[in-house]
Formats: sequence, structure tokens, C-alpha cells
Amino acid sequence: MPFRPSLANGVGFALLVSTSVFMSCSAEDTNLFEETAADIDAASGGTTSAASTTGNTVAAASGGTASVTSTSGGSAGMTSATMAGVTNTAAGGTGGGGGSAGTGGETGSGGTTTISCEATELLCDGECVDVEENDERCGDCAVSCPEDSSCQARSCVCDEPLEDCAGVCVDTNTSTDHCGDCDTTCIGGECDDGECLCPEETENCEGVCTDLSSSVDNCGACGESCGDNALCNEATCECLEDFDECEHACVDLQTDYENCGECGESCVNNQICAEALCTCPPDFVVCEAQEDVCIDLQADAENCGECGYECAPGEVCLEGECGCPPGTSLCDEQCVDLKSNDDHCSECFQACTGIDHCWGGECLSGPCDGICDDPEFVSLSGDGYRVDPLGSAARCFYVEDYHPTETTERIVCWNFASDRTLRVNGENVPCRTNEGHALSEQRGGGYCVQVGQGGGNDAGFLFPIR
Repeated sequence: MPFRPSLANGVGFALLVSTSVFMSCSAEDTNLFEETAADIDAASGGTTSAASTTGNTVAAASGGTASVTSTSGGSAGMTSATMAGVTNTAAGGTGGGGGSAGTGGETGSGGTTTISCEATELLCDGECVDVEENDERCGDCAVSCPEDSSCQARSCVCDEPLEDCAGVCVDTNTSTDHCGDCDTTCIGGECDDGECLCPEETENCEGVCTDLSSSVDNCGACGESCGDNALCNEATCECLEDFDECEHACVDLQTDYENCGECGESCVNNQICAEALCTCPPDFVVCEAQEDVCIDLQADAENCGECGYECAPGEVCLEGECGCPPGTSLCDEQCVDLKSNDDHCSECFQACTGIDHCWGGECLSGPCDGICDDPEFVSLSGDGYRVDPLGSAARCFYVEDYHPTETTERIVCWNFASDRTLRVNGENVPCRTNEGHALSEQRGGGYCVQVGQGGGNDAGFLFPIR
């Protein structure tokens, strides 16, 4: 172990030297220290030093300073007047410097403590602690082993014959919660030598001792369920009072729309079963043209508000009135999306011509139409639509038919200078590697990419397909 001087030893030794040697020794008595190869010079208000065979050095002066140097090469300083500046050192730590000689000398400055622990130890609360087989500090200062376990090779291990079940040491030979192994129960029974023993007239059904003569979930045999509205009587499923058996299920023939009045009689066309008869629910009616059909006049487009009133193509019936669905408008007696309809783009009867199509309410011939002139086409490569290297000039590109199935629509870029801009469909976007930047809706059948002028010929971008 490294030498670790303590405060108590350092103070005691300094006081011993100060009172027993320097105040009472005569010049002739200095021969007493010759066996330790020490030289002592005393002077009023001066500094005296002594060296031991172990390599420690002690210096003291009346009203001055004293210092202690450890065997491992460290040093420590102490002022006898104030007891200050004492520092434990190890592995070459540096102590404070002693005060100047003379009456009422200055106090030495304190040093820092460095403690070196063995390979099997950790520094816990200022002390070196063996964590290899320490139940209170097992492998780590903050880990203590639970009851019925011990620390072995820095890990808590359950005492034999116990097993670790989710951090708890369990005797699987006797535990009803962990019988035979951690995942097997023995509810209602006794675990004997790892085997679940159930009471007489019960059976072990997946770790639960069960009475097969009365269990609804295990009637007559494990896993044989009686279902809803039933009971198990002497290992046989029976329907409750007012319920009848239809296709191995207990149903109420008064209200069951699949078995209305009798087994197999189903109600159709929005009908419900009431008092064993198929009928329309409240607020529904029967129109002459559609017998046996229950109609909601508030929502039926063929009978909107009244029987026989039909909405225009594309219209829906909302609260008994015909109208276009949300996001569409009525143009030429039909509901259209003004953001994508080529004959009604942005407004009714404003048609796109030539090769233009309606995108977001604009007639466009391509992704970069109206954004830049003569854009460069980016073709599909192995990993997506890639431009690499990009160069340092300002450029404009377009990507079409980008519909990845193995990832989301996004653009990935790299090596852009901090002042270099990146725009997609006219909007500024950040340059991001790895996950990239998620893209919004397409424009003109794709995406228009504008790259500003900037440094770095090795810059590039990619529309990944996976």
C-alpha cells in the first residue's frame, strides 16, 4: 500500500520535534541522531530540518513552518503556529509550501489529495474499497446486493439453491409464484420440489389449480371456454336464463341482430332487432322505392332531407342538405378540387392548357415552372436521385416521380458552406446529413432544387429511395 501520512501523525510528530528536541537538546545531544543520518541545526527564529532513513523530511522553526515529505515522493507543508497546510498525499501528490522563517511566520498553502486504489478497488466516499466480493459495494460504490445473495466477481449472485427471478432471489423448489422456473406459477396449489401439486378435484391449467366442473374458462377441460352469458355446471356449459344457444354461443333472441327471434335470422339494411323483430332504429325511415331499407334522411345522398331527393354527382348529404364534401367546390354541377382539377384550377372554369397540369391551384408544366429557367434533370441512380459532386456554382435541378416506398420523401445534403443556400420548390430548407430534411407536397409532379453559389466542390445532395 502507498504511504499515506495523516493529519494527526503529522501534527504529533512536528510538536514532538519542536518541544522535545529543539527546546531541550544541547549541542552534545545532536549525536543521538547520527544513526539516522540526520543533521539538525537550531537557531532562534530559524529553520531546522531532519531526514529519516525512510526518506521523510521534517522542518520546523519557532513561529515558522514545518514540512513533511512522504516516502512516495510527495510533500506536505504545515505551519506550527496555525496547524494549517497539512495534506495527505499518495502517488506523488504535491503539498503546500512552508511559511517563511521568523516569529509568527506565514501559514503554508494547502495541497491537493490524490489517492491511488488497487485494481480490485474503487474510491468510495474518499476511501479505497474492494468491490470484487463486497456485498455492500458490489462492482460499484452505489450497488448493494439484496437479501439472500452475495457479491462474486463484482456481480450479485443468489445464494444456492435460489434463482434470480427479475432481480429477486427465489427458491423455485417451493415458490408458488415461480414453481420449477421463474416463469411458471402454481396458483391455488403447492410447489413441491419444483412441481405444482394441485388439491384433489382440481387440475393445473397453465399454472392455476382449476375446478373443471365449474370454471367458465376451463369447463370440463383446460382451455374449454363457455363464452359470454353462460355458466359451467358439472363440467358442461349452459346458457344463463333468458339466453338461447345459437352456434355454440348464448344470445338474446330479443335483441341480437344476427339472431333476431330465432337462431340465424339476421337483420339487414340498417335494421336493428327490437323485441325479436327487425325494425328501423329511431330517426330512420322506410321509403316506398326502397322497401325493407332503413334510410337516414340526414345523410343519404339519394334521399336527402326527404325520400327521393337525390344530390348531384359528387355531392354529399349533410344534415339533410346536398353539398360538396369539405375541400371541394361545386363547378358545373359537380364537386371538384380546385387545387388539382385541370378544368377548374384555382377557380371554376379556369382550365390549364397544353402540357400544363393543376398543382396546388397553379397550372404548371413541371416542378421548376415559374421558379427557374432551364433546370437540369436528375435521373434515378442506385440509391436515389443524386447530384455529386455539386461544384461551387449556383444551379437549378428538378426531380420527377419521386415516391419512395422504403423511406419518407426527404432530401439529404452534405459539405455545404455555411453561407450556401438550399431551396426546394421555392422554399428555403436546411442542409442536413443522415436523416435529411422531410419534404412537403410535390409541385408540378416533383421537386425543384435551387442551390446557391458557395465553396466546396465536394458538396452534393440526394433524394434517397431507401
